[in-house]
Amino acid sequence: MTRLPLDLAYEDNTGGFNAGNEMEFHNPPVAGKIIKVTGRVHDKYTRRDKPYLVIEATATDEDGRLIEKMRTYQMKKPDEVGKKWHPQG
Repeated sequence: MTRLPLDLAYEDNTGGFNAGNEMEFHNPPVAGKIIKVTGRVHDKYTRRDKPYLVIEATATDEDGRLIEKMRTYQMKKPDEVGKKWHPQG
């Protein structure tokens, strides 16, 4: 696996394929409290010659209490999906 620098410009005009999700539940939400969700690009890497993007989202309530953290792994070459099983000649 090759790590790419996070500050590298990333051209995203190809869409993507969900390659997995991780969720961590820390505290239950409290009724009536405002929940703020923030997101960021957590990581970018290449695996088996395909680029991956990891997006992290964090949910906190109005008191700053951590509710949930989620990471989504996205393969950025959706045209490659399925070629292992259905080669195009």
